[in-house]
Formats: sequence, structure tokens, C-alpha cells
Amino acid sequence: MDYRDVIVAVSVAVGIPLCFRWPWIGGVVWGWFCFLYPDRVMIGLVHGTPFIALVVFATLAGLAFTSPLYQLPRSREMYLLVAFWAFCALTTAAALYPERAWPQFFRLSRIILLIMVVMAFCQSPRRLTALMWGTALAVACYAVPGALWVAVTGGHAGPLYGPRASDIENNNDFAAAMIATLPFFVFLGPTAPRPWMRHAALGVFGITVVAILGTYSRAAVLALVAVLLLLAALRQWRALAVAAVAWVAFLSVTAPQKWVRRVDTIRTFSREASAAQRPQEWYVALRLGLDHPVLGAGFQPFTPETYLRYVGYEDYHNAHNFFLQVFAEHGIPGLALYTALVVSTLATLWRMGRRPAIAPTAARFRAFSLALLVGLVGYIVDAQFHVLSYRPIFFNLLALAIMVDALARAPAHVIQPIHSAAAEARQRWLRTVVQNFPQRGVRS
Repeated sequence: MDYRDVIVAVSVAVGIPLCFRWPWIGGVVWGWFCFLYPDRVMIGLVHGTPFIALVVFATLAGLAFTSPLYQLPRSREMYLLVAFWAFCALTTAAALYPERAWPQFFRLSRIILLIMVVMAFCQSPRRLTALMWGTALAVACYAVPGALWVAVTGGHAGPLYGPRASDIENNNDFAAAMIATLPFFVFLGPTAPRPWMRHAALGVFGITVVAILGTYSRAAVLALVAVLLLLAALRQWRALAVAAVAWVAFLSVTAPQKWVRRVDTIRTFSREASAAQRPQEWYVALRLGLDHPVLGAGFQPFTPETYLRYVGYEDYHNAHNFFLQVFAEHGIPGLALYTALVVSTLATLWRMGRRPAIAPTAARFRAFSLALLVGLVGYIVDAQFHVLSYRPIFFNLLALAIMVDALARAPAHVIQPIHSAAAEARQRWLRTVVQNFPQRGVRS
């Protein structure tokens, strides 16, 4: 067994009892594992072990024995998220290809249910901070070695990819995840308790910029420019200086002509095969939505038959656009709910980001809001050219934004749970069993 397998196995074995005893830790661990994919990067006996399923099971089992009944935040974004999820169930029932739509709906349902569990547990600034750092560091665990790989190979070994058989395996998906978490190191870094942590966060920010460029994703370059422009508008001059140094370092250690030719296809997209296909893919998605305006065509309606019907030749590509994908699959009502959810989240984050940071807690929530705002804008820019509508990182950003807003509006910045007599009785019974178990073992 490889030493990495031993480390991961021991960590999970130690963490599962903690998730059972304190379910909020399970929420943080789930947020970490959703982007770390430990079962995919191991090469020994633990390869493919469903660590996330074990953590979720321990967390839900622990929830049954906790005394408080945690409430979900009540906000406009929460209602829009639930409404979109419910409408997806209707569109899936009426899908053109049910055998393709139902697995995607169950996958989306699993993501939304898990983020609801996380939102119910992480109801304090300390827990929310742990969740945000966990998300950013999980992606950084691949961005840092990826940047080193780009520096060693000089970019000649091809684009930088994410972990195998994961949601971010593709270079474009990996770049989008790094774009979404890149601002976290800018705004969360100053809130760190130690000076070296603040310097390290800024260093990881620069290294992640190198990794994003190393993916050779053209959409990621546009998204990175959008993120840097927002940082300039927010006067984050140190981060901009680090990004400029990282960009120059990337061009100095790689073949700049190759990267420039790749990025220049943004301007001359009609001469590059994959870029020239985008208008056709957008057209097919638009026609699907217009032909099925009420319930859409259901999840994954893009088949060779669909392309033959609309453009006269067989092909197999998704919409490669954030909103057109939703429009084709869920029609006008689904697109309206999805767009309202995104716009409402951005408006809420912008409103909280403009609040004066008088108290330390208010300053922390302002930093959280700005990090999520910049990351979400960068992700949306990237998603205009790729299929990123239902990625876990996107719903994770929405969940974090809902929690930040709920905590900022709650009295004393804590959402008070509801205490249940039945849950308290189960907790007392569990405590009695645990306390008496060693004594029963001695008597026997």
C-alpha cells in the first residue's frame, strides 16, 4: 500500500467519529472532499473507496442524535434554489431522453441536498470560515503541484488537467474551479491570525494564477482578466502586483509563442475548429429551448439526432454556454428561475460588500462577500463558453453566499437552532450507552 493511501485511510478513520459526534464537522469535511477527490488520486487499495459517502453517512447518523433541529436559512436565494430544483423534476419527467435525464437529475439532487445539510450545520462565523478555507485549500492542493508541473515541463507536456475521473478532470473545468476560488486567498488572507498565513495566502494566489494559465483554457484567460479587473476596482493592489509577477513568470518558463497562439484564437475564432463550433452549439441549444419553451427538452438532450434535425449533420456537443444549456433543458421558466437565482445572489453579495466594516465580525462578512462576488463573476464569465451549469463548485458558491447573508442578518451573527425533546432524549440515550459500554465489557 502506498504511503498516501495510509495517510488518507487513517485521516478518514479518525474523521468519521468526529463527523458523527459533531455533524457540522461532517459538512466541512464534505466540502473539502468534494473538491479534493482523495479516492481518485490514490493508487493503492483505497483507490475508488467512496470516502464522501462514508462522511455523509456518519454526518446524517450523527444528526439523528443531536439535540437541536437546525434550520435552513430563509432568504430569497434559498427559495429560488428550491424552486429551480422542483422545476427540474418536472422537466425531467417530460424529458425527450428520460434514460439520460434521470441520472443527471439524481446527481443534481444529491448536490443540492448535501449543500442544504452543510447550510444547516455551518451556522456560525467560525464554521463558515472553516468551510470557505476548506473549499479554497482543496482546489489549491491541485493548483500548487500543477503550477510546479508547468514550471518543470515548461508547458511542453500539454495543458494542465485536474484529478482523474472527477468533476474537474477536464482542463477547462479545472480552470473554472480555480477561478472560482482564486479571490478567496485575496480576501480571506487578511483575516488570518498569523502574518505568515497572510503572506502564504497571497503566495498561493500567485501560484494559482500560474496554474490557471497552464490549463491553456481560453475562457479561463477571459475569466482571469475579469477577476483582475474586479480586484483593481476594489483596490487590491498587492494582489494585482502578485498576479502580474505570476503572469510574467509563466511566460518566462514556458513557450510564450505557443500560449499566445492559443489565446489569439479568441480573436480569430472562426479559424480554429473547436472555437468555430461554438455558434452552432449555441444555435442548437437556442432552437431546443424555443421548440420546448414550457418544460424544455430535459437534461442532456444533445444527441446526434438533435444535431441532424437542426443543423443537418450529426454531432455530439453540449451547449457550451451557462444560460443556453439551462434554456435548452428547462425552457423559459427554468431559465427565469436560474437567472433570478444568479442575479439575486450577485446583488446580495454586492450589497453586503458595500457595507462599512465597523466591527471585526462585519469586516469578516464583508471579506467573505467580496471573495464570493469576485469568484462567482469569474466563474460566470468562464461558463459562457463551457458546460458549467450544474457543477458542485457553483452550488457551493451559492450555498456560501446564502450562509453569509443569513449570518449577517441574524441576531448575534448566529442562527439559533430549534431544540427538540425527542432529539434530546436520543442524545441522552446515546450518551448513556457510550458511558456504560466499558463497564458492561468488564462484567462480562
